[in-house]
Amino acid sequence: MHKGWWQRKGKLLVSPMKQRSFGFKKASATTEYKSNLTFLLGATIVSVVLAIGLISLIWTPYNPISYFSKHILQGPTSAHLLGTDQEGRDELSRLMAGTWITLYAGFFATAIGIFFGTLIGIYVAMFRNVISEIIMRAGDILLAFPALLIATLLAARYGSSTVTAMAAVGIAFIPYVMRVTRVAATKTYNSDFVLIARSYGLGKLYIAAKHILPNIVSLVTLQTTLLFSVAILSEAGLSYLGLGTPPPSPAWGVMLSDSSNTILTNPLLVLWPTLAIALTILGFNLLADAMVHRLDKRSK
Repeated sequence: MHKGWWQRKGKLLVSPMKQRSFGFKKASATTEYKSNLTFLLGATIVSVVLAIGLISLIWTPYNPISYFSKHILQGPTSAHLLGTDQEGRDELSRLMAGTWITLYAGFFATAIGIFFGTLIGIYVAMFRNVISEIIMRAGDILLAFPALLIATLLAARYGSSTVTAMAAVGIAFIPYVMRVTRVAATKTYNSDFVLIARSYGLGKLYIAAKHILPNIVSLVTLQTTLLFSVAILSEAGLSYLGLGTPPPSPAWGVMLSDSSNTILTNPLLVLWPTLAIALTILGFNLLADAMVHRLDKRSK
């Protein structure tokens, strides 16, 4: 039997076609490894943040809002591992307590945006009528109002608080979630299995609950992870500007605002909350990146 050039001299060599196949598999395996590593790293960071937040509900080294005039602006010591602020409050205790405030704020804002945005997006995808057109135009108008402006309006009416600030951020999230959900829900609603379900006379509410929502849940989960990190950053920014969580609450944005006057004399007071915000956002972003890879792989 005739032998190919890759089988000459009794040596079994790999054909060019198989070499390309092996190269593709090797690249795919490398990408999969990076995705798993990204997911593991993100999940580890988020798990640590959640654990610290839960622990802070029952224990912190010191009372995070108690003043100690004898320990003002101390550096890291055995008694205060991260030092104390300009009021003598323990930085580690305030960081731990601020973790729960940050998680609560992120959950509250994200829940508003995801819940209402998903419901409205599914409704607009399934019902093509005047109401859906009005909703879409209202969403376009809402996109012109940033979260900062909405937070300012709510703070002027109801006062500065975590709830009003995160309600503003959640309202700003709604049109973004609505648009993404509408596209995915429209694609699912026009698919063959949904058309068959409609031909059997099944109601739209049943179709939305049993067919559309399960098929877009992965996309909604991805949006939740992305918006959670944005909400955390927004809460810190609004608290820093005095539109979010008010002092003496140990929110990370409040800690940044309090320490801005001592940044030259004691930069560690700015470093700790900045690192906490950055690492928390990094953890959720890494989870989102891993989820994007898995969604792309599933779509292929």
